[in-house]
Amino acid sequence: MTNTAKAFWNNQLNEVKTLCDRTFSYFVEAEEDMKNLYHEDLEGFQNAIELFKQSDAEALATLVSEMDTEPREQIVVAFNQDCGSVFVKEILGYEVYA
Repeated sequence: MTNTAKAFWNNQLNEVKTLCDRTFSYFVEAEEDMKNLYHEDLEGFQNAIELFKQSDAEALATLVSEMDTEPREQIVVAFNQDCGSVFVKEILGYEVYA
């Protein structure tokens, strides 16, 4: 594994984990009709973390691309903060502009 790859895959994902925590709190506080939406988003974020831990770039990119627009944008921004723009562009296939 190259040094660049090690830097990507050995990240603690603090921003992605914060996104999970925030989404869980929204789920807990949500009205019943919204709980399912937050739960789906949370599951997607948690699955993204697991795929990241497995260094499964292809499955991670597929999962992210198949998310609804808002959670996809949130997870891409979180990965950009945790892993940088090179990871987001090369692995997830997105560009984030400041």
